[in-house]
This record gives sequence, C-alpha cells and structure tokens, in this order.
Amino acid sequence: MTNALLIIGKDPYRVGRKRKLFLDQARQQHPDAVFTEVSGQGLASGELAEITGGSLFADESIVSITDLDMLDSSLHEQLVALATQPGEELSLVMSFPGGTKGIGVVNKLKKAKIPVEEVKELKPWELPKFLQAEAGRGKLDEHAANALIEVIGTDIPTLIGALRQLQEDSEGGRVSEEQIRSYFSGRPEITSFKVADAVLSGNLAQALAQSRWAREYKSSKDKVPEFLIVTAIANKLVQLGKYHGAMAEGLRGGDLASYVGVGPNQLKFLQPLANRWRPDAIAEGIKACAKADVAVKGGEADSAFALEQLLIKIADLRKR
Repeated sequence: MTNALLIIGKDPYRVGRKRKLFLDQARQQHPDAVFTEVSGQGLASGELAEITGGSLFADESIVSITDLDMLDSSLHEQLVALATQPGEELSLVMSFPGGTKGIGVVNKLKKAKIPVEEVKELKPWELPKFLQAEAGRGKLDEHAANALIEVIGTDIPTLIGALRQLQEDSEGGRVSEEQIRSYFSGRPEITSFKVADAVLSGNLAQALAQSRWAREYKSSKDKVPEFLIVTAIANKLVQLGKYHGAMAEGLRGGDLASYVGVGPNQLKFLQPLANRWRPDAIAEGIKACAKADVAVKGGEADSAFALEQLLIKIADLRKR
C-alpha cells in the first residue's frame, strides 16, 4: 500500500469507509504503530510534527487528518513535505470535503503526485443500486431499495443505519418492500405511491399538490426525489397492463394476483383503476414515464417541471 493518501468527498459514510480501509491496511503492516486522528482545524505546527514523528513507545505512526479545508495555510508546505516523503515509519491519510476553502493545499498535494481517491456525490437515482450493493447480492431488490429511500430520505448514513437494522431483524439478511413499509408504517409523510395513485385515479390537482409537498418536505434529506415518483407511476402502469393481459387470458384470484405481481387484497383496488384505463393509453403512459425518467435524471435542467409535465400527461391519458 501507499504510505500517504488524500481522500476528497463530502459523503461522510463513503469517505469514512475509504479512510478505514487505508487504516486497516496500515495497521496490518505496522501493528505496533501509534494511531492518531486529528482535525485540521486548530492543528499547530508543533503538534503536526509530534504526531507524525513516532513516540517514545513506538517508532511508527499512523495518522488521519480530517477537515483538511480547515488546516492553517502556514502548515501547507509542512504537510506536503510529510506526504511526499512519509518514509517507512509514517502512514498518513488526509480527507478534504471539497469546495474552494483550503483548495490550495489540495492542489499542492496533487502537484506532488500524492495518491488521490475522489468520492463523488451519489445522484438520487444512483442510491437504489448503491443500497443493493451494500445489502449484498440478492438481499434487497430495486423495489425494496426505492421503498427504503421513500420512507427514510436520501441521507446515506441514515439509510445505511436503517438497512443494517432491517437486515439484523430479517432471515438471512434479506429485506423486502413489505418489511420496510411495515417497519416504518408510523411515518405520515406523502410517498411517491400516493402521488401515483392520485394521478392514475384522475385527481391531477391532488397529485400535483402531493408531489410538490413530497419534494419539499421538511429538510433536504427527507425529500422524495422526482425519479421515485416517476418510477412509482411507471410501476403502477405496468401492473395495469398486466392486469388487462391476465384478464384477457381468463386468470382469476390468486393466479391473477401472482401474474400482476400484487397481493390478493390489492386486486380490489386495481380492478376499478384498470376499468378506467385502456391498454393503448397504458402503453403511451409507460413511454411518457421512460421519457420523464431521463429528464429527471439530468436530461433536462428543471426536473420538477419535467415531473409535473408527466403528471399532466398521465391525467390526460386517463380520460381517453
């Protein structure tokens, strides 16, 4: 492993994981080293020299410096020198949250060819696959991942904490959408599924109001991302399409529910909805959702506008 590493990123969970990996490797190579973690804020020149120079009890040091943006500029050259030639006795990992404050020391470290790992901020629509990877193969499907984001929000440490708790309480660490919704059934906020139900039922005004509330609910970490609302509408349309196909094949009861992919109790809510939707309108609605999905994931500057245009389109299709 390299003896010095700079990690750049705002995400405390993913930055922390990279930092831990570096530290674990350093401890394996230097089990007797003295470990010190300090913040760049308030760090003095003498203290930096002391923590990176070993101790009376150990010749080796493992040092983690966080909040590099807060490091006094008078220490920049000293830190760069340490990172450039740490020697065999020093393992040094530094983390910088990004932004312009303190960028000078980062540029100097990069110029000195210090290894850099950048943790890019996840887009909201990248969160489901991230959670699936964190859960382990086959232990969290896309619907369950979306449901977890729906009830928890987009704050990664909170999501991971909820996921781990759910896995501890489940058999084999497998987490289902039903388990998530049952576990968090006390949360009162509007969900993407409520928006989808409203617009597919023809209540455009309610759907628009709910979507705005869901996207602006409380703090930023509690917002429901636009892509989740689009996904919920698309999933419901797919269910309606399957319902029409299954009815045409003469399926009923449990066979019908299994084909559509819903519980038997949900069929009584799906039937009146399907009666108001023609198959050609459903197909056109699914195409509109695919187009909106691209728009809210960066294809257009105003994702909120793209979502509301989809809601208007879906409400119009129901009338046909």
